[in-house]
Amino acid sequence: MKKSATRHELSVRYLTAGLIVCATSDQACFLALYIQASGLILALLQSIITSEFSKKKNEVKYPGGRTAIAVFVAILLALPLMQWSELGSSIFNNSVVKPIGIYQDRASLWVSKKNLQRLENAAKLQDIPLSVCKNSDGSAVVTDLKIWWHGIGARSYVQLLGFNDEGNTNKTNSSAPNGSIKKDKATYDEYPRVELDSNETSLIASQNVRCTEISDALVFPSNKTIPEDEPSAKDQLAKQIRPFIETNTDGIGEKFLNKITVIGHADPMPIENASNEDLGRERATHALSILCNKNLYKGIQNANIEIKTMGARSPLKDCSAIKDKDLAKECNAVNRRVDLQFSYSLKSTKKDYTLECFCNKTSQKTCDKSAIKNNNSR
Repeated sequence: MKKSATRHELSVRYLTAGLIVCATSDQACFLALYIQASGLILALLQSIITSEFSKKKNEVKYPGGRTAIAVFVAILLALPLMQWSELGSSIFNNSVVKPIGIYQDRASLWVSKKNLQRLENAAKLQDIPLSVCKNSDGSAVVTDLKIWWHGIGARSYVQLLGFNDEGNTNKTNSSAPNGSIKKDKATYDEYPRVELDSNETSLIASQNVRCTEISDALVFPSNKTIPEDEPSAKDQLAKQIRPFIETNTDGIGEKFLNKITVIGHADPMPIENASNEDLGRERATHALSILCNKNLYKGIQNANIEIKTMGARSPLKDCSAIKDKDLAKECNAVNRRVDLQFSYSLKSTKKDYTLECFCNKTSQKTCDKSAIKNNNSR
């Protein structure tokens, strides 16, 4: 017959099991240590109690046994409090706080124009990239935010995360925007936290999407559909796009570029041979053709595309008070623009009319047939 395991062997197995659990995650390690410490204290407590109240005359008693019992009982009761900061807070956050939207590790927010201005100011102050896609009314969807407090009270408290992916916090930020300093994990912990008006903020609890907008790379002369200095405009666009391409194709938590939306704008000044709606659409189409340049196109995933026009309905600057025609044209320069929105997610969507089809001048009908064939072959 096999001999039963000695106390020494059992202790070794006990500690080994704890070390194995500790290798999985910090929370599991805290829980394992808590259980082991509780078991050790209970074993000592049982030994002292058994000895203290034993009726055997020859058994050696523990000196100060009753005091030791009180001390060990106090330690046993204090253990849960000692672990609350890590284990308890984690359980509370996951089971109570996150489901009602008070706290989110990474989420998106719909914000009003006023709240967006606060976020943009904070991002500009520390040269941090802000993932945002604006709506025609000035509001926007902002992604890559850590929500510290939202849903209760008049204030929401958020932190900008830049392009710092959750699974990549120990690496330097190789995707910092043009001219900014690369930031490591320690610096990300110091990213600004911004207070927002909760009544003008809505939570979009999703970690799987990112929306990024470029709105100041392409501006146009009055009544023109081609930028005044197109080579310079291409270079500027390439510099602004590159961080988004690098961030989402580094192989770490890779996101798919699912859609490129190009939105053309015109100023509200009257034109002769076309409408501002048509002018905005032509500008958007030309901007998309710039992406077909080999220096840009080769780094962009083959995403679906959409061309939109806002005409003069979404100006960045109000120049209506200026009566002089030349001064009004100069004032409206920022309104004659094209916005490019890049939408990413963790899952690839089916292909419809793609950038590749557009650059190859393939018709929508032919591209749709090709997309159906490719989707069915998966």
